[in-house]
Amino acid sequence: MLKDTTLTLGSFEFGQYEVPEEIPFGGVQHTVAHTLVGGKKIIDAMGATQNDIQWSGFFVGITAMDRALYLDGLRKAGQPLLLTWDRLSFNVLIKEFKCNFKRFYRLPYSITLEVLEDKTDPVTSTTTPDYDALINQDAIDAIADAEYIDAQNQAALSYYNSTALANPVSLGAMMATLNASIIAVKSFKSAPQSSLQAVLGQITAVTSAANLMLGNASSTISSNPVVGALSTFSTASNQAAQLMTLMNAVQISPRLQSIIASLGRIAGNIALLNGGTKTVTQAGGNLYTTAATQYGDPMGYTAIMQANNLKDPNISGVQTVVIPPLTNNTNGLLNV
Repeated sequence: MLKDTTLTLGSFEFGQYEVPEEIPFGGVQHTVAHTLVGGKKIIDAMGATQNDIQWSGFFVGITAMDRALYLDGLRKAGQPLLLTWDRLSFNVLIKEFKCNFKRFYRLPYSITLEVLEDKTDPVTSTTTPDYDALINQDAIDAIADAEYIDAQNQAALSYYNSTALANPVSLGAMMATLNASIIAVKSFKSAPQSSLQAVLGQITAVTSAANLMLGNASSTISSNPVVGALSTFSTASNQAAQLMTLMNAVQISPRLQSIIASLGRIAGNIALLNGGTKTVTQAGGNLYTTAATQYGDPMGYTAIMQANNLKDPNISGVQTVVIPPLTNNTNGLLNV
């Protein structure tokens, strides 16, 4: 979820890194079906119930154990609690709370809540989502995360001479380039395929870099130098560098996960807006120019011809043509 999401359970407010990426909610409408002669059915709605609400996350930092024990204490008390996030509100009981001790500063947890009452205000009308705003907000959040990671890596590299971070990738620079491409797209629903492919290609590049960095950070954390991997023959400066590399890995891992999630949402929203075909209306010209504008490749004209059952790439008069997604490289050949 976005970092401005406030998640509370009773008197307990989950911190930034304790808030999960997503929390499922919803339930079932209980029904009784009566089958009549001839196969017609009459369905009686018997009432709605909420599914259990569950998610997982982790506590980090020196207060991780205290916060985990406090939440487990709420489970043991067995009292109804008010769960709220965004515009959602439920009276719940903690049905199950699990926590794994890995490090004193990193405790993965999972929680399951049984819903006693749905207190969320009902919504009786809605509007079409502004996907462009959602995409731009996710990009802004990813930039903030990337700049934080760059600052942490640079500090570790400069002040602690951490060899594990030698020549770190600048996610901030990559995100700035991606954000410039996103801003250049005025509307993702009507943008040409060439612009969409440029954005999606940059998303793939940043996601790959973030995944690689996250893998390195996870490897550093799992090697556990705090509990014995530091060599007794290492110098104090080398031990300090190892410890700082470990702490840096702990600090940037949640931000890397947040970047990957933000970029995943951007790519998903672009796919929702452009999963099918669109149309353009033009007077005269030819499909070579249309393909170059829409796909960034004039050889894509054959895909447009096939989608519109045209035999001539030249356009006479005013015509509206379907622009299908360019799923493969036709190289200007029909029926490929």
